[in-house]
Amino acid sequence: MIQQINLYQPVMRRERHLLSARTLLEVTGLVFFVFALSGAYLHWQAGRIEQTLALLQDQETALRAQLDRTSRAANSPRVTELERAIEAVRQRLAGTEHLLEAMGEWADRHRLPLVQVFESLAEQVLDGLWLTGIGIDAEEGLRLHGAAWDAGLVPEYLELLVGTEMPGSAGLGRVELEQGEGSDAPIRFSIGRSRDQG
Repeated sequence: MIQQINLYQPVMRRERHLLSARTLLEVTGLVFFVFALSGAYLHWQAGRIEQTLALLQDQETALRAQLDRTSRAANSPRVTELERAIEAVRQRLAGTEHLLEAMGEWADRHRLPLVQVFESLAEQVLDGLWLTGIGIDAEEGLRLHGAAWDAGLVPEYLELLVGTEMPGSAGLGRVELEQGEGSDAPIRFSIGRSRDQG
């Protein structure tokens, strides 16, 4: 008897095993490798985070020390003195701005630039008499403060001012004299608008 064997039947073919021991070993090794690589990366990241944290803590300590030094310096008497000086300068600046506004109003009212007013005052010179201040008020107008070695120089100066073309000089007429402290001190004076013209 002759029997024919079909070599192409599934029984005769080599069977393929999807999960052989070798495949399982390779997959397990690959998983362990991935876990080991992930662990190494996480360890490296944790080290970097710890370094950054240490650096930030050092910076915080330095900033706190600097803040303490600054707060101690801010409470020092020198800073308080500087703050007082700054406030005094601010007040003087506000007074100067107010004076400039008043001078501008006065000059506008008389339609004369302030430069010409000051030039006119500078031209009136008497030996032994000098100006120490100029005030301009919106209501009183021009007010001159000065000092002289002789009280007789004040009326002469007033006559010089009244004779000029300077606006407001015609209204000048009120004079106040005050003896300085000590026998050698100059006489202080103030010239302003007469009360009947104010």
